[in-house]
Amino acid sequence: MKEKRPIGFTILAIILWWLTLGGIANAALHMGGMHPIWPLAYAVTAFVAALGLWKVKAWAFQAFLAWSTVVVLVMFVMQHGHFKVPLPMFIGFACFMLVLLSLGAFYIKKTIIKTVEELRGQAFNNE
Repeated sequence: MKEKRPIGFTILAIILWWLTLGGIANAALHMGGMHPIWPLAYAVTAFVAALGLWKVKAWAFQAFLAWSTVVVLVMFVMQHGHFKVPLPMFIGFACFMLVLLSLGAFYIKKTIIKTVEELRGQAFNNE
């Protein structure tokens, strides 16, 4: 029996695929005045998280956390690079992003746990 992917996972995976392409473009074009390693790390972690969500893998949560960590690090790198913004504006944006990333992580963890429990129940019923 084929498992149905949660709609939230589909939406997040598609968004992360697009962000992967953006990270690759930033790395290739050296946009933002950053060393290419940062956008490349962003692209790789976004790709892995998207893949995990798309395939509904148990490690998708850890992949999303890795991507979230890179997002936060890139925000600080950009703030101390060419994209300096006033400190109150940066703090407000950072708090907003942390709330969004936390909500995403909470949703993914809750849904992964639910999915694993359902799979265990199906395996138990099939025996």
